[in-house]
Amino acid sequence: MEKRKPGRPSTNDLRRNEILEKAAKCFVQFGYNRSKLDDIGELIGLNKAALYYYFKNKEEIFIEVFKAEVQRRLFELRQKNGTILDDKAKILHYFYNRTDVFISLMDMLSLSKDNVIALITTFNENFKPYIINEMNYIGTILNNLYPKLDSKVCQDYVEMLFQVNSSLTFMDVISKNLRNNSELLLILKDKKNIILNQLLISFKE
Repeated sequence: MEKRKPGRPSTNDLRRNEILEKAAKCFVQFGYNRSKLDDIGELIGLNKAALYYYFKNKEEIFIEVFKAEVQRRLFELRQKNGTILDDKAKILHYFYNRTDVFISLMDMLSLSKDNVIALITTFNENFKPYIINEMNYIGTILNNLYPKLDSKVCQDYVEMLFQVNSSLTFMDVISKNLRNNSELLLILKDKKNIILNQLLISFKE
């Protein structure tokens, strides 16, 4: 059997990526609930049984698709954020637009409130590395804003900012219909930034 060259993707990796690419199109077209493993398999020329060789269920495929899209959009957000000179404005801009990343993905993939509630534990487990990376990013900006800040105090404060941001977003997602309602979404984003701005002001004091 031919050995794989260093740095060269394995056949399994290539097939997994192909499945995820086709699954993403399926989720966008039919939504999470209506997409079936049979539909995904048909797009790639595999039966459902063959898909189980690469993924244990539809939820795992969906999480991988969601993670890839979140990573891409958060990278784009950081690039835009890099053009802002004021550190406080940079933090607020990031949290303001971070909401769009997740709400727009919910809309694109037709996730219902029940889906969000059912998947929240899985989301929390799978997105820990991304959230830690985000916290380090915001922590660096906060340290630039307050250079003499103790590292532990900074870490605790950044965690609080993310908890407040996520809690407000989650409560609005499960209690209100934010999809296709730009007015409610703007109200949520403005409300969050007012609160986060006050937290940053009080922290300085």
